[in-house]
Amino acid sequence: MKKSIKIGLGVALAAAIIAAVYIFRHRKKVKDEKEAQALAAAKAAITETPANKSNVTLSNRELEITAIHLYEAMKPVAGTNETQFWLYMNKAKNKDDLKAIIAAFGTHDGKDLRAYIKSEPDAAFRAKAAAFFKSLEVSF
Repeated sequence: MKKSIKIGLGVALAAAIIAAVYIFRHRKKVKDEKEAQALAAAKAAITETPANKSNVTLSNRELEITAIHLYEAMKPVAGTNETQFWLYMNKAKNKDDLKAIIAAFGTHDGKDLRAYIKSEPDAAFRAKAAAFFKSLEVSF
């Protein structure tokens, strides 16, 4: 093989590797930025919600952690982790808690917590969630 062809193949391979590394890092950066924006929106919602000034039994930090874990439980990639979902959803002891959790959850991919639950394919899960909302007198 000619030396110039080897050099050309080496340059092409190096360019492909550099492009792949750039794309990987850029996607991770965009994902991290979106998650940071969602977290900032959740924090803002926690402090702005009127429910936060009434009978909320959860601290702002607990609301933030609950919202993050509910989102993780509802991520569409792996399907809903019901055990994790109910572990954190059951932290709501009254309607103000549930309203504060909904506000802290904010929106992800254009959907709020109710929309995530309603898009769940498991009808039994949706019915259980609707009953939970109803038991705390919060619209579903």
